[in-house]
Amino acid sequence: MELLPLLQQFVLLFLLLCCSFSSVFPRSHELGILLEVKESLIAGGESLSDWNRSNPNFCKWSGVTCRSGRVVSGLNLSDSSLTGSIPPALGRLQNLLHLDLSSNALTGPIPTTLANLSVLIILDLSYNNLTGSIPPSIGKLSTLEALDLSHNQLQGRVPPQVGEIRSLGYFNVSFNRLEGDLGDRFQRWKADSFLGNSKLCGGPLDQCRRSANKHSSLSEAAIVVLSAITTLAALALLGLGLTFFCKRRREYLRARSDVSCIYSSSKSSHAHRRPLFLNPGSMKREFRWDDIMEATNHLGDEFVIGSGGSGTIYRAELRNGDTVAVKKVPWKDELMFNKSFAREVKTLGRIRHRHLVKLMGYCCNRGAGFNLLIYDYMENGSLWDWLHRQPGVNNKRKQCLDWEVRMQIALGLVRGVEYLHHDCVPIILHRDIKSSNVLLDSDMEAHLGDFGLAKSVVEFYDTTSTTESNSLFAGSYGYIAPGSLTLLSSLFPNFWVFFQLSV
Repeated sequence: MELLPLLQQFVLLFLLLCCSFSSVFPRSHELGILLEVKESLIAGGESLSDWNRSNPNFCKWSGVTCRSGRVVSGLNLSDSSLTGSIPPALGRLQNLLHLDLSSNALTGPIPTTLANLSVLIILDLSYNNLTGSIPPSIGKLSTLEALDLSHNQLQGRVPPQVGEIRSLGYFNVSFNRLEGDLGDRFQRWKADSFLGNSKLCGGPLDQCRRSANKHSSLSEAAIVVLSAITTLAALALLGLGLTFFCKRRREYLRARSDVSCIYSSSKSSHAHRRPLFLNPGSMKREFRWDDIMEATNHLGDEFVIGSGGSGTIYRAELRNGDTVAVKKVPWKDELMFNKSFAREVKTLGRIRHRHLVKLMGYCCNRGAGFNLLIYDYMENGSLWDWLHRQPGVNNKRKQCLDWEVRMQIALGLVRGVEYLHHDCVPIILHRDIKSSNVLLDSDMEAHLGDFGLAKSVVEFYDTTSTTESNSLFAGSYGYIAPGSLTLLSSLFPNFWVFFQLSV
């Protein structure tokens, strides 16, 4: 009977010793979990330096909080220079109430094992570089009161299960890459909790656009069909535009068909593209009817600089700065379309002599009733202007025309006529040599002009005829010598010009 009380006292003492040892040394399985967590993280500096087996009392480790001196209830590792991913082993700390891993450089997704922390109250993973989506299993944390996932790189939708946690008072997912409609479940939080997510809508934010939702619900096939329809519509509009442009272009060319230029009579397929006359200094030079009309204000009287036996002469300063003399030649029936006329005009266009005015171009306009001859512009006008007294400048001109200059003009005139009579094939008889047709350049050298093409071109081109008839006769009939037309009679006007120079 005396042994029974003694045995009871021994059992009671043993139990007291066990309780005292358990209060001094925490449970060993949580020690292993914390060491596993340390191995998964990369700590910078002195962080987690005291987390080792040499110090088995983990309740005294930095960042670790224990309840009753033996159960891990809190883990605060914020701003600890941690890198790596969140260890899934944290989900095995069943008694954890507070988990703070904020302000580190953690990457990777949020582990779904955190949903096993059934008594967790505070979860702070803010200010990291976490990616992936928010696990819907977070909604199982029925005791959660604060959830901060802000300032990460989280994507996707906010799980509606999180909005159904009744105990959740503080919630922040701002400055991530979340998207989608929040719905009514998140209406109880302010818009500040969702800032920095440009593709989030609904809830406390602006309402989602129906068109956007509709577009997102389109299947890939529908998108392909819409793209094809859009492309076909664009091509159809382009085709209509080109058709309209071509039609207007044809109308424009048809409207301008009355305006043309004489071109080479070559039978080459490209002959119609080569202008008959080109500036000898530049084979790409062309004269256009509209440019000449613009330069002379449609052949206005203020641009008249003289008149010859075959037309009125105008001064035209073109856009490129060149100045030319333009002669207006009246239209004369079907002669302008005669092939022999085009051939003879081409012959005149090829005449190049120092003392002959260069014929640079020729244009015709059926609707206007006249043609245009384009010559080199002579700065000092005609010899007639220098020989005849007129008020103002002409008095000074006559005084400057000394005998040396007069002799120079006479020699130039003789050389020009000699070229026409002896070097041209067929020969050309001017028949209208007079002081007003002797033009003077800036060096006071004579240039014979005004061949009278438009008014009196007569073709006697016959291979069986004599030299005198095998010629191109040009000039104003009012100035020809009396009698039959011969080489000698064609020199008659020269003597009259020489007489004027000698006075």
